[in-house]
This record gives sequence, structure tokens and C-alpha cells, in this order.
Amino acid sequence: MIVNFWADALPEDTAEGLPVPGRMASFLVGHCGFFMFNFLNVCYLIFFEEYTFQRFRKNFLLQLGFVACFVQIFSCITSIHRYNIDDEYGVWNKAGVIIGLVAFTFFNFTDIYL
Repeated sequence: MIVNFWADALPEDTAEGLPVPGRMASFLVGHCGFFMFNFLNVCYLIFFEEYTFQRFRKNFLLQLGFVACFVQIFSCITSIHRYNIDDEYGVWNKAGVIIGLVAFTFFNFTDIYL
């Protein structure tokens, strides 16, 4: 079973009250992949849309997408850091949420005008 919706315990705890093995590692791997996705998007926008095709400065949606991906990289960095230090609900969590909300604001502006 992948997900047990009828469980009484919190999903981050086992029946003994210990953290579920591999839970933090799976979140860490997911955020590393998300970081790579945003990093590649930023590199594409800089190297191809700006330098190769020279249409980055003319297209406002590309600029919004660049800001969104660039800011989202910092949200991924905070998430990777908090999983590395095993502090899931600390100050890095709050910073990551705030930075992520800023990034998704720019993502939403881009999506509205597409």
C-alpha cells in the first residue's frame, strides 16, 4: 500500500514514535530534482533566450519566468539545507515557505498571461 488514509498516527512517525526511515531522504532527493529543474530553466533563459536568440528583453513573460525560477532556486536551497541538518520545522522551513510563495506569485503571473 502506498498511502494509508485511515492511519491514526502522523505520517512522519511510526507506531513506536520514531521517524519513518527514508522520509527525509525522499524529500531531499525531491528538492534536489526541483533545484536542478529550476537551475536548468534559468540557464536556458540566460544562454538561449538572452544570448542566442536575443528575445529575453523583449518578452515580459520570459522575464517573469526567469524571476520565478531564480527565486524558486533559493526556496529549494532552504529546503535542502533544512533536510541536511534534520530540522524539518525550524526557521529554514519558514524562510523556504516565504521564498516559495514569492516565486509562485511570479509563476502565477506568467500562467495568467499565457
